[in-house]
Amino acid sequence: MTATEALEAINAGDADEAAARILPFIERSPEVAARAARRRPFADAAAFAAALRAALMELDEPALLALYRGHPELAPPEPGAMTEASQSEQGRLGLTDPQAPAAARLAELNRRYVERFGFPYIVALHRHAELAGVLADFERRLAAPRADEIATAREEIASVCRARVLSAFAPGAPAQAGGVSIHAVDVASGRPAEGLAVRLIRLAPGGPAVLAEGTCGRSGLFDHPTVTGEGIEAGRYAAEFEVGAYCRARGGEAADAGFLETVRYDFAVPEPAQHYHLPFKFTAWGYSLFRGGL
Repeated sequence: MTATEALEAINAGDADEAAARILPFIERSPEVAARAARRRPFADAAAFAAALRAALMELDEPALLALYRGHPELAPPEPGAMTEASQSEQGRLGLTDPQAPAAARLAELNRRYVERFGFPYIVALHRHAELAGVLADFERRLAAPRADEIATAREEIASVCRARVLSAFAPGAPAQAGGVSIHAVDVASGRPAEGLAVRLIRLAPGGPAVLAEGTCGRSGLFDHPTVTGEGIEAGRYAAEFEVGAYCRARGGEAADAGFLETVRYDFAVPEPAQHYHLPFKFTAWGYSLFRGGL
């Protein structure tokens, strides 16, 4: 069956058949496969990958954590228990049979990560050419706040799904999309900033143009096609966050602060093929924003 025929089969099947065909692209998650199937028909591989990402974005935190806990850790004791796709992805970097020093380090990192976050470290291995880069990312993410790590794991899974779909249906297409993603955390409450209004603006020579406008979802992520690169090209951009309105809507001491209103962050995208992740952490009185890693 050709790639075109396989995609047509997904589009033509009933809901259960389509979900079964989609399931290999999302690690042991029938719920995500079923949600993606409801977004058919898929015009092409990119639309299929976008549907999987959208299905992931619909999951609330309990469903996300259940999904994460079904993922294999790196270099698991029984690699044969992984899906074929995971065996291939981990095997490329020698993680199905690591040498003794690396195996011991990975076992310790796995243990520390699960103790800290309650689910295994999830990483899009297709973005790493060598094991050293994975280990460095593993160490860095161990220090992240839990809310950030829950959001990062979701984006890593979305990237894995995209890579698997493009490998099957559009060989030669870049597995990693460019784009700009935003994750907002209300530091005062220690929770994702659901409902925070966000705008992403292109600062073009002819004047600013709003590319994306909306609110952060339950996980604190701003979900918009710009996340996977739609409308993003080399140039200057601004992200605006309506912190004052968010604080007033939630009441309490922060509502009376009257300090921060619209927070604006100007940044450049010199290489649009790369992904630019912006973690935004704030209270009513201050904020931090930087280029993070996904």
